[in-house]
Amino acid sequence: RRLLPYALPEGRESMGRPPHLRIRKDKPKDFPFEKEKYIVAHLFGVSIPHTLPPHRWSTLFARIRKEYSAYKIILTGAPPQRQFAEEVAAGQEGVLIRTDLSMHELAYVIDTAALYIGIDTGVTHLAGLLQQKSLVIRHCADPTWIPTYNPHARVLLNSTHCSPADPMLCAVVGEEGREYRRSTYDISDTLIFDSVALALSQPQRAVPSFAGLIDEKTIS
Repeated sequence: RRLLPYALPEGRESMGRPPHLRIRKDKPKDFPFEKEKYIVAHLFGVSIPHTLPPHRWSTLFARIRKEYSAYKIILTGAPPQRQFAEEVAAGQEGVLIRTDLSMHELAYVIDTAALYIGIDTGVTHLAGLLQQKSLVIRHCADPTWIPTYNPHARVLLNSTHCSPADPMLCAVVGEEGREYRRSTYDISDTLIFDSVALALSQPQRAVPSFAGLIDEKTIS
């Protein structure tokens, strides 16, 4: 949070522009992908409940790869998250895992991608500071994490079954036994895919009608 351009009382949303920071970007030595020919997905935060079940990510990425085959998908994360990433990538061609990147290498990989997909975690704020075109899957808790300072970010949630007033009670157990936040879990795959399609419809970072906060409860 120290990187973010605001100091807000509890409960207020973050708005405005990202801070002017000089972020070093190092291309990984063994990185073969062309600029803007791949999608970066960071699906893990401090806790797994802030994400979607692996089988849902796997289904979404399979559809993306089928309809946008020109783009590879790179799953980033820390070594402890590799097992989750392997569940997502299992059996999928063109979905690769990189859990060995330094922060400077990660900055390069995110900055040269066609699109960043992530939950609302620190790496997503790195994408925000880079003003990368981003699709953010978030939950109702702690609005100061919403990257509304990134003019190229679309932020999705679904508050149908929970609210910021009771974020820790907003839980559901997935088929594989993991617990997830309902405001994340209830986001439909259709909305996520349609958001990806809109993001990829134009090569520039500023895609008309893409950026903003969308609560699926209001459009269901």
